[in-house]
Amino acid sequence: MGIGMYLTQMFFFALIFSPVIVIWRLLARKRLKKKSLKTNIFHETGLILFAAFSIGLAALTVFPKLEFTESGVNIMGNALDPNRMNFIPFMLFKRMAMVKDDQQLQQMIVIFLGNILMFMPIGFFSALLWKKIKTLKILLTGTLTTLFIEIVQMFVGRETDIDDVIFNILGVYLGYLIYLLLNKLFGSFFDKFKVTAVKTGEND
Repeated sequence: MGIGMYLTQMFFFALIFSPVIVIWRLLARKRLKKKSLKTNIFHETGLILFAAFSIGLAALTVFPKLEFTESGVNIMGNALDPNRMNFIPFMLFKRMAMVKDDQQLQQMIVIFLGNILMFMPIGFFSALLWKKIKTLKILLTGTLTTLFIEIVQMFVGRETDIDDVIFNILGVYLGYLIYLLLNKLFGSFFDKFKVTAVKTGEND
């Protein structure tokens, strides 16, 4: 599956769940109002994009792989298949060094970069949308997210790989570093993406 197919699949599932995202934000707005907090168009736009991305990521990681045939839809892969599991760190690099076919090597490079790039939005948006989130919380969020994904993948016929955990966490941290860099340049703009306390006497 090429990068284009991955993005298409992510967009497809994000589009399907878009009504759920909208309803969730409408309900969340009422909850924030009760807590004397006020959201805004910047925060809501960023949060909706992040939610859509998260659903798309789930489609590529924790949703079972489906195969459409003339007889119907089949789930690909077997749960708890040891052939789909790797618990040896950096095995991907060893496999890349042993590969002689250029096309297969390119696929492995895509997997390596994809595992990093696909998790960068988690680090970036977590820092952008929520206040007082520190490096440790970012790393903890990334670690728990990728561990959850890898554990679920054991039971849905997908590959479980310790390398994915390592590269995913790296991606989360790089996304956070990008936020820190851009925040120094556009801090006043990035502040608009946070929820704010409602001032006394202010009508929402």
